[in-house]
This record gives sequence, C-alpha cells and structure tokens, in this order.
Amino acid sequence: MLPNFNRLKSFIMSRILVNYLKSFLIVGVVSALAWFSAYLVVENFPILCSERARSVFFLAASILLIVAGIGRVGWEIQTWGGNSPDELLDLRIFRFLSLLGTFFLIFEYFVGHLVK
Repeated sequence: MLPNFNRLKSFIMSRILVNYLKSFLIVGVVSALAWFSAYLVVENFPILCSERARSVFFLAASILLIVAGIGRVGWEIQTWGGNSPDELLDLRIFRFLSLLGTFFLIFEYFVGHLVK
C-alpha cells in the first residue's frame, strides 16, 4: 500500500500558510511599533528628525537587511528535522536582523511623513 501523499502535501502547505500569516502579523506589529516610536520621536526629540538622522536610520535599515539576507547560512546547515541548534540560531539571528532592519526602515518613513 502506498502512503497518502495528498495528506502530507496538505500538512506541508498548511504549515507554509501559517508561517506566512505569522510573518504578516509580526511585520504588522513591527510597523505599529515603528509608527508609535516615530510619533514619540517627532514630539519629544526633534533632533532625530533631521535629514542627517533620517539618513542614518535608512542606512542602518539597509545594512541590517542586507546582512540578514547575505549572512543567512541556510542550506549549508539544513537537517531533515530542521531543529538543530545551528539552524535555530541561524534562523533567530536572521529574524532579529530582519525585524530590526524593517523597524528602522518603517520608522524612517514615518518620521519623514510626520515632520512634513
């Protein structure tokens, strides 16, 4: 008797869908935090709203996102289960740098629009 591949396929697809939905939710939360932080900065720390400061935030965001993308080891350490300590650390570093870079990028955008 052959295994039921449709069941396996639907399980894998549901995990993929849940992962992307979680990602959208996390990016939404990061965006809301960036907007709130930008609002506080514009109100309380106008020196951080200068063109130079915004350029620094944009460069920091760009560098963090590039490092996250290039630095990810990925397939070199991939195991069948996907839960080795190396993989988990690689994933956590990637997510942290990606979310921090996303925060700075959205923060810079909102600061620019709140100042005008």
